Amino acid sequence: MVSESELKGALPKVGEKFITHNVLEKETIGWFVENKYIKNRRTNEPCTYLAFVPGCGGDIWWCINSDKSTAVYSFTELEFAEDKV
Repeated sequence: MVSESELKGALPKVGEKFITHNVLEKETIGWFVENKYIKNRRTNEPCTYLAFVPGCGGDIWWCINSDKSTAVYSFTELEFAEDKV
């Protein structure tokens, strides 16, 4: 298990801005979150980092979309985009 101190610097700070890729992972089986958060996923979406959950079939990041809906994304689906959000 990775300790919280080992993660410092490896994760974004709450409130950092990202934009999702134009293609998202098609397979979300194993992501142990409510389906509504998966349904809120969008391509090319400006979003704000909220938190992350390790495991869950792959590390997922909780983000708030531009319309204020909450969605989950794989960390591989996001790019830092301070100037785009």
